[in-house]
Amino acid sequence: MQLARDLQKSLWHHGRPLVEPGAPQKLSRIVPGGELRGRVAGRAVDEATDEAYLVLEGTDGVVHFVPETPEMARARGERHLEVGRVVTLRGRGLDGKGNAGTRVEVLDHGRLEELRAVREPATILDLEAVRAVRARGDAPALVPTRSGFFARFREAVRSRLPLLAERGLVGESALEHGATDRRRLVLVATAEERIELAMKVRERRPLALSEAQRLGVKELVHAAPESGRIYRGRVVAMAEDEAGARYVVLDTGRFVTAIPATGQTFERGRELRARSRMVESPAEGRRVLAWQIDDLEQERRRGRERER
Repeated sequence: MQLARDLQKSLWHHGRPLVEPGAPQKLSRIVPGGELRGRVAGRAVDEATDEAYLVLEGTDGVVHFVPETPEMARARGERHLEVGRVVTLRGRGLDGKGNAGTRVEVLDHGRLEELRAVREPATILDLEAVRAVRARGDAPALVPTRSGFFARFREAVRSRLPLLAERGLVGESALEHGATDRRRLVLVATAEERIELAMKVRERRPLALSEAQRLGVKELVHAAPESGRIYRGRVVAMAEDEAGARYVVLDTGRFVTAIPATGQTFERGRELRARSRMVESPAEGRRVLAWQIDDLEQERRRGRERER
């Protein structure tokens, strides 16, 4: 009862509701394979235990109270869980330990008004639209009895249909005859895959190596693990392999080349030079191969500044 009172207090600010009044409410824990999506409405604290909860206005029409995890706290510090941002919380299992071994991935999609302004099918609105078309032959129905984020999100999803049709991702089937004649919407087979890839690029999330290869439209090869190798090219994407190792993928001419880039991030289109050399590793007690990656555009800018 104390927890319920504390959480209820978090739904109001200076006498004004932070979420849709009367919306269903639920205490939701992220489990492996689970996913929640919605608008960040605020943060609540259980005064008895000091446990923090994320208040999320879900795209399912429910206000979720989600216990904060270390990953969510880190995302908050990086400003990915600010009030008003549309996010997805995704549970990843660790070592088969069930909920105790869950890592929560936080995907920050941006604010709803920003998403509506994107003129390419590269947003969570587009993904929700094509998934609805696949499931029911139409975009999600509007709910006149609801207000707040839930209603605005559904309307925003429906508003993406003309853009999806213009880009050739959604079309109309032959006229169905029945009680009410209507045309069902149909998807291009690769619509979801193409939108998910475009979303990752727009949101600057690492791709899988296979996705980076599709984006680069060339065969992907790994940088040769030899000292003295040099690669030069423009960034196609940041990528990760199945083990979570991080790479920068460069367009190096005939191929796109994946180069180890632990702890580094580079913007797409930047011109880089990567050089390999052997260095001492105190942690491993031996010499290991390391990659030095230089931003050539920054080097040229510094050179021009020195000449002045």
